[in-house]
Amino acid sequence: MVGALILVGAPASAQAGGGRVEAARSSVRPSPPPPPRSASASRPVGRTVTTSSTRVYTRARPAPTRTRTTTTHVHTYYVVRRSPAPAVPPPVALRTEQPLELEEPAARPPFQRLVGRFPYEARRAGWVVDPWKASLEEHRRISGRAAVEGSYQFGGLYRSGFAARVGSPRLDVDTQMSFYIEPARSDAMYLGDTTLNFAPVALPGIVWRVGLGARYMLDARLPGGPGAREYAAGWNFSTSLDAFPGKPFVISARLDRGVLYETPVWRARATVGLVHRRFELFAGYDHTQIKNVALGGPLLGLRAWL
Repeated sequence: MVGALILVGAPASAQAGGGRVEAARSSVRPSPPPPPRSASASRPVGRTVTTSSTRVYTRARPAPTRTRTTTTHVHTYYVVRRSPAPAVPPPVALRTEQPLELEEPAARPPFQRLVGRFPYEARRAGWVVDPWKASLEEHRRISGRAAVEGSYQFGGLYRSGFAARVGSPRLDVDTQMSFYIEPARSDAMYLGDTTLNFAPVALPGIVWRVGLGARYMLDARLPGGPGAREYAAGWNFSTSLDAFPGKPFVISARLDRGVLYETPVWRARATVGLVHRRFELFAGYDHTQIKNVALGGPLLGLRAWL
């Protein structure tokens, strides 16, 4: 609080005497303030206000300095969200009438593999497929193929041929028949064989067979040709290979050793074909050796996979 005392005096002409009033006045009159020390010094405690006929004296105390205090409050909020528990399906009872298979089925014996209706039918590496990877409705155990071909044997000799094979991947029967004709000499004959084959290797990409059968020769002289008709028969051993390196290629090779009566016979052939679904267009070379007589030349043919 600021306290103040105001004294009102008489005119100056009445104070000249300096009586007790003046003495009383002097006793309450504030002493003059000391001279200021600097411009930044605090202002005087007392102040004199002078008017023309009145002097007013005041005494004041400086207001107390207020200290402002700032308080910071930090509030932390935690938001907790509870997600619902995932739904758990009800347990399913195990069927006791069927055994539970926890492992892959054991590999079947090789002789139980299947044969496609045509090469690369199963979109795999070859003709033979595994029953665990193909359904019985799409493949079958018995299959076959048939082929026709033609060959030029040089020296005015021509050959046409027919071949067929039917059976399973492990066991089959095949037959081949070639017709040789020499128009300049009005001469012709048939050479053929029929063989029962077993396949020690029957994989999707390669099939290797060995077989044993019969070989025969049928004379087919043209009408008016010289000489008498002759016939002969004997045994035949063969080994063959069919490889399926990748669609659409098929590589086939075969080697035969046999006799006609007492005459040794050798035959070797190799072909490379391009297949489209059931049909294969192939080309290669075929050579037949009957003792000292060579019958061989390039060939071109068409094979159907049944």
